[in-house]
Amino acid sequence: QSTWGTFRERPGTMEDNEDRLEAENQSVIGSLIGQLAYGMDLTKVTLPTFLLETRSLLETSTDSLSHPQLVDQATMIDDDLQRFLAVVKVYLSMWHTRTKGVKKPFNPILGERFLFQRRYEDSLVCGLCEQVSHHPPILAGIAINKRKNWWWNTHIWTKSQFLLTSVAAHMVGKGTLCFLERGEQYEMTFPSIYAKGFVVGPLVLELGGETYIVSNKSDLKANFVFKRKPTFFGSYNEVSVKVTAKSRPLFEISGKWNGSFVIKNLQTKTEELFLDVLSLPSCPLEVAPLEEQHPFESRRLWKDVAEAMKKKNIPVATTHKTALEHKQREARQYRLEHGLTWKNLYFVSEHVPGGGVAYKFHKLRNTPYPREEVGFIEEELTPIHNESPFVGQIE
Repeated sequence: QSTWGTFRERPGTMEDNEDRLEAENQSVIGSLIGQLAYGMDLTKVTLPTFLLETRSLLETSTDSLSHPQLVDQATMIDDDLQRFLAVVKVYLSMWHTRTKGVKKPFNPILGERFLFQRRYEDSLVCGLCEQVSHHPPILAGIAINKRKNWWWNTHIWTKSQFLLTSVAAHMVGKGTLCFLERGEQYEMTFPSIYAKGFVVGPLVLELGGETYIVSNKSDLKANFVFKRKPTFFGSYNEVSVKVTAKSRPLFEISGKWNGSFVIKNLQTKTEELFLDVLSLPSCPLEVAPLEEQHPFESRRLWKDVAEAMKKKNIPVATTHKTALEHKQREARQYRLEHGLTWKNLYFVSEHVPGGGVAYKFHKLRNTPYPREEVGFIEEELTPIHNESPFVGQIE
């Protein structure tokens, strides 16, 4: 058994969602903005390295599982309505843990993966994320708690867009939280991330958009509105939630995704504290030591870039980042020239009714509640040393 390193994240405050550009960097941003048009897709635009944080998007996506004990608690609730409200708590706790400042994660390379675990009390969550598509950029993720019989599967297309005074990253896709013993699934969508202040600072990170949670075993539904702050009034980070059953209003929840929430029972007209995300104990993230990781696990893959950025050596970080991107382009060209087809390592794609594609962990394909199969997690979520996910990789 490997000795995995522990990394404790920190809850986000309003100050963590702000950043300021140095004078020399403001001119670079101004020049970049001059080349962009409103609504332009930023997928193929190379952003300045100083705007990046030192983690891959695959790793930052696991921040949402900083409080898995809330999922454990939800699985033990027998009442359908109270269990649904517990899942709403899980969802509202997913957004406040983040790196300080307004930074963009590294764009994952096709085939890149991030393996992790979170150990707490008498539980263990193991999981992984894999970049399953480069154009469009799509990541897929899986996390399983074998002891508590739940799993979480997600796929997200990060669709970026330039909006003159802000940049948006739309998280197109869905997540599914499954309680295996109950044969229950909760489907959910995700808000968009906005960074504004590139023209007139400071830089501020916001969440915005309408999302939902629905259950396959009941008529319960939660509709969320993540509100962006208007220019001259209002406040940051507000969220409103309406919980309904067959469209009949039951509860209203309001608060801030980096603070606390109050719930109002629409039948009794009573209000009470629903959740305070800053008081939740965070479960530390654990990953294998770099020397035990596969070359295409995120931390090992981006090691040189991250180390240079931590030393504020932007030219060296840019050189390493450019080399990785060049290698990916060469590998893609090699596959085209030799008629090779890309094959993901952990996830398979499935066409969904109404059009579109979903990605599922291969062990879960066609088995919505694989109680007999969840034992894979301790064996398969370990670094793979003898296989490269790059088809036709150019060393």
